[in-house]
Amino acid sequence: MMCSGRASLAATFFCGFILIAVSAQEARADGLIYENIGGVSVLYDSSTGTTWTQDGDISGETFTYQDANAWAAGLTLGGESWELPTVAQFTSLFTDLDPFGPPGTESNKYGASVAFGLGPNDFALNVETNYWTNSDQVDFNFFYGYGGTQPDTNLSSAWAVEAPEPSSLLLVVASLIAIAVFRGLRPGASRP
Repeated sequence: MMCSGRASLAATFFCGFILIAVSAQEARADGLIYENIGGVSVLYDSSTGTTWTQDGDISGETFTYQDANAWAAGLTLGGESWELPTVAQFTSLFTDLDPFGPPGTESNKYGASVAFGLGPNDFALNVETNYWTNSDQVDFNFFYGYGGTQPDTNLSSAWAVEAPEPSSLLLVVASLIAIAVFRGLRPGASRP
């Protein structure tokens, strides 16, 4: 029995729904979560989907903007690729650190150990005052909680975030397109 065009479309959407459901299993509540991945201590920010190194000064150095980018790109912790974060990623991290609150409500969230929860590993280590972001001449200040500007030749710390993988939504859309194309190319497949 051949499937009607309407039935094959329903099957395509059903497959897409299954892919979305499987991807949603990895969804987490908003906030920071400590994880140890392959011996590397990281903080996962579920608000932005960003994975940070737990140590905010893992390099122990300060960098010019270009050197900070090169350092982050050359980092290979846990077999992952790393980069400098955006101001939005820093703002989310700042909001989740103790004392809790967005920029303007609380400040001074830097030091040797800054908590974000009650667990034994719920803290960021070695949080410096200034960090380079992934934008030219833009830094993030952990005293005030805002991005600012400074010349690329100034020295600031660098905090690495895991380079993003393709989003789940992009994978779902690509899968749906592949299913639709496959169904259209099969010999004997019904066409509406």
